[in-house]
Amino acid sequence: MLLWAAAWSIRLGWADYLRHQPDLASVTRSTELDPLNAQGYRAKALYEELAGQDPTTSWKKATELSPRDTRILIPAGIRAETMGDLRTAETYLRQAERYNKLWLPRWTLANFYARRGGQVQTFSWLRAALERSYGETQAAFQLAVDTGASESVIASRVLPNSAHPIGQFFYFVARKAIAAGELPLLESMAVKFVGLAAQDHRGFVQGYPLVALIDRLLLDQFGEVAARLWDLGCHSGLIDSLPREKAGLVVNGSFRHPFLGHGLDWSLFTPPGISAVQHRGPGTVKISFSGLQQGTSRLLSQTLAIPAHQAWRVSFEFGTQSINSRRPAFAWMLGDEVLPLADPIVGEGWAVNSFLIPAADSRRTTPLSLVVRELPGMVRPEGELWIRNVQGAVAK
Repeated sequence: MLLWAAAWSIRLGWADYLRHQPDLASVTRSTELDPLNAQGYRAKALYEELAGQDPTTSWKKATELSPRDTRILIPAGIRAETMGDLRTAETYLRQAERYNKLWLPRWTLANFYARRGGQVQTFSWLRAALERSYGETQAAFQLAVDTGASESVIASRVLPNSAHPIGQFFYFVARKAIAAGELPLLESMAVKFVGLAAQDHRGFVQGYPLVALIDRLLLDQFGEVAARLWDLGCHSGLIDSLPREKAGLVVNGSFRHPFLGHGLDWSLFTPPGISAVQHRGPGTVKISFSGLQQGTSRLLSQTLAIPAHQAWRVSFEFGTQSINSRRPAFAWMLGDEVLPLADPIVGEGWAVNSFLIPAADSRRTTPLSLVVRELPGMVRPEGELWIRNVQGAVAK
């Protein structure tokens, strides 16, 4: 008995070695030595496909030996579909999902029914797959669109009541321009996303998808909706920034909270020849100029959602060190328009300055930027510029 057991162990070990060899003959021999091993028939079927041979028998044998293995059932089902045996294909794929309720079997079924033109079943399996989704799932929404779903249909029939797929849907929507008719749906979905995130006590849900949606809304000039979602995300803690101040215009004007670089928060730029750093303790931004910088460059910027028929006075404190004061090189711009300053940004020590954002007939969503300019005959600045306490209030 010991000799028999040793011989059988050697036989199975040799079969396992052959099963991992990259040729059909070795894999076929492994199934002869170990005829009850489903993985051997799986490997044999794969190499038969590569060799242009019919793997149907090998797939059938593998599924009989291991009727719960999705690594066997899914490729066997896809092979059966390729050969036109739709009934067998559906049986294998549903069998795989019966024993594995995760993303892959459900996603495979959704694609199977999409290829058959079954919209109801496609949406049903997409929803089931998204219930167990993780990571990036943009392909699921694209499949729904390709099957004829609008964004409202995706929201009502494809998206489960879960924060992760809703957040992934925001990424999908943000890839293209948003139409005005889509705003009510997106805003309601954002409210749901924040509510579901609040129920997630494990802290897995993060605010990046909501910020991506807000960035898209700002880009498409829907500043009012973007601002509401920004406040919602900040108040809920999903967005690691500050909401808009009451009766104010600028977000995080104290500079004491880390710049997010997205949404309605500040972005800090470091073009060649210039370095910049935020000092959150004292609430200042230090910008250093080497004198080697070229052209006009943005230094600090924030997108503003400006209401209609209202002018704003924006004040800020600044200080310079070793900056040539003969001709000012710094300016604030609203979009492409230079805003006249009450005083030039020059001089040693701290000083207060301001500019006016004039009223307009319609709402505006546009960046407010601090820039360094290089005009004809101007000496490039060399030294330091300090900025702090940027505040916007309704102009009287």
